[in-house]
Amino acid sequence: MPDQSTPATKSQTSRTGAAPSRASRSAERIRFTDSDFGVASLMLRLPRADLEREWADNGAPARRAAGTLRTITVRERPATNPVYAGSTSRILKLVTAHDQHIGTVHEIVLPDGTAPHSHPKDYTRRNCERVAEPLPDA
Repeated sequence: MPDQSTPATKSQTSRTGAAPSRASRSAERIRFTDSDFGVASLMLRLPRADLEREWADNGAPARRAAGTLRTITVRERPATNPVYAGSTSRILKLVTAHDQHIGTVHEIVLPDGTAPHSHPKDYTRRNCERVAEPLPDA
């Protein structure tokens, strides 16, 4: 039975026990398993600039602003960055009218309701391939 840990990387270096470099991690595919349903999906890790460009090119910000995407708050807590003291950090899941998850966004919301910091964490392409930002350095 394959390893069911989440997330498990699929790379040559993981078999040798050596940690992959940041450069190799940004281009590798990450396997996520939904333990409730046993469904596994692969996500291609893209540099953040590439993910943001693809996000914008496919109109996700405009669709969100127009209200054609529903927002589900996944996590909300006080922002930890001192620059945003008093603000809220939110992880938001964006879904279509047909309940298809198309992306996840991280944003910082100030007490006045404005969001000076917002970026995609992952995105589902039109061909249903999932892409995400690189993993943070350990």
